[in-house]
Amino acid sequence: IERYPDEKGKYVVQISSNKYIDAVDPEKSNLSRYINHQPLKKCNTKLTQVGNIRTTKAIKKGQEIFFSYGPKYKFV
Repeated sequence: IERYPDEKGKYVVQISSNKYIDAVDPEKSNLSRYINHQPLKKCNTKLTQVGNIRTTKAIKKGQEIFFSYGPKYKFV
């Protein structure tokens, strides 16, 4: 909220009540910032309850990694 008071964090995904992935600043992020959005049917990963990312399908070398950013996410 402090960083995006207008709630327009374009590259932020909330993964739990107090954890976020913020892809804007590499110093405050990790490799999960490169995971892209797809609807649930097309995802090959999911977020666990503790905020870890788990694969749900085999991911081949060079293949993109996807998870759903949630039902409120809209492509812009």
